Amino acid sequence: MESQQENNALDPSVDSTLEESIKAPTDFWGIVKRLGPGLIVAGSIVGSGELIATTKTGAQAGIALLWLIIVGCLIKVFVLIELGRYSISQGETTLAALNHVPGPRLGFLNSGRQKTPNWILWFWLVMSICTIGQLGGIVGGVGQALALTLPIKGDYLQAIQYPAEKEFVHYLELEEALKNQEQALSDLSPAERERYLRGHDKMKQRIERLEAAGQVILEKIRNEESLLDQNGNSILEPQTWDDKIWASVIAVFTAFLLYYGRYNLIEHLSTVLVVSFTFITIGNVISLQTSEIWSISTEEIIRGLSFGVPEVTGGMNPLLTALAAFGIIGVGATELIAYPYWCLEKGYARFTGPHSEDEAWAERAKGWMRVMKIDAFASMCIYTFATLAFYLMGVAVLHKEGLDPDGMRMVSTLAEAYVPVFGAFAKWLFLAGAIAVLYS
Repeated sequence: MESQQENNALDPSVDSTLEESIKAPTDFWGIVKRLGPGLIVAGSIVGSGELIATTKTGAQAGIALLWLIIVGCLIKVFVLIELGRYSISQGETTLAALNHVPGPRLGFLNSGRQKTPNWILWFWLVMSICTIGQLGGIVGGVGQALALTLPIKGDYLQAIQYPAEKEFVHYLELEEALKNQEQALSDLSPAERERYLRGHDKMKQRIERLEAAGQVILEKIRNEESLLDQNGNSILEPQTWDDKIWASVIAVFTAFLLYYGRYNLIEHLSTVLVVSFTFITIGNVISLQTSEIWSISTEEIIRGLSFGVPEVTGGMNPLLTALAAFGIIGVGATELIAYPYWCLEKGYARFTGPHSEDEAWAERAKGWMRVMKIDAFASMCIYTFATLAFYLMGVAVLHKEGLDPDGMRMVSTLAEAYVPVFGAFAKWLFLAGAIAVLYS
């Protein structure tokens, strides 16, 4: 009892008062009315993981890692269910539950009472602090999107007209291989060879639009010369201010909203935009299937489910990108920790009642755990479907054109995935959606 009280003291969200025990519903509509925590998970996961990491994995690896994306979405739901089960049976939140894990403890004094969080809670604190860096990257992505739509000085918009250095290098390598008819190209499958040639042609068009400047950069790379201008600044990765100004404005604006408690309106608006953008992405993937150029064949889908691993090509390592995506897509660590809190707020534990050994409690617990499992699996279906849409979009367009969203060109490259279907409107459609997804 003392141990549980100490853990509850660590977590102020635990209410010591319990409502009257209620049996779990067994009919369809009764269960639907009690769903909720999983829908919060499904509504919150479409963020930087899906928009950036999942699409980037599709762009780099192609269809080969489809199986990993599916496994990444499916496997985490069982951890979600186990954490939810514990919260229902014990009435404790995740952090209070983790505080039962054996191991060293680091204590401190607070109001004359000693609290002793264990080692795993300190790891959680360190991880939470590290995620601040991820938030900085997300704010940077919003800054890029706004710099494209509402340029201030126009320096960022001008800078991304130039391809990245690795794209120039890959273009020259492929050009040399085509010129010499190397065996490596002839060994490729027809689809893979077509992808290389399409990427080569697209890159050639981009270089031609740069006119003399593009040829100068090609010559510098051929001769392994420095890619710095007369002032010592990088030609291909220059210092730009539009994206940084917008990122700073967004950071200050968000801090202002949070401080004055005006964030709810923006949050609700972002949620609506995120849901709309997700449906647009799903529609985009379906529309791509009607095109002979961009469609993904059944044979490719089967190959993507064969547990294969793509090769490292063009300076890209798709497996490392996929492993990073594996940790972000679907349910991340934050959602896993937060889910039991939402289960408690929904009343699953309160309706079950205080833990006891009688059959009535066991019957109620089984009923509410069944509701919780349905809730978790329903959310899994939603976020798996959404994640697959972003991945397949990266495969269908970006991979086939040899594009890799990275660095200062990340947002502008991601926007290319919507061009085949939405044409000239793709830029504005994607950027509005990207701002909502990243800002949410």
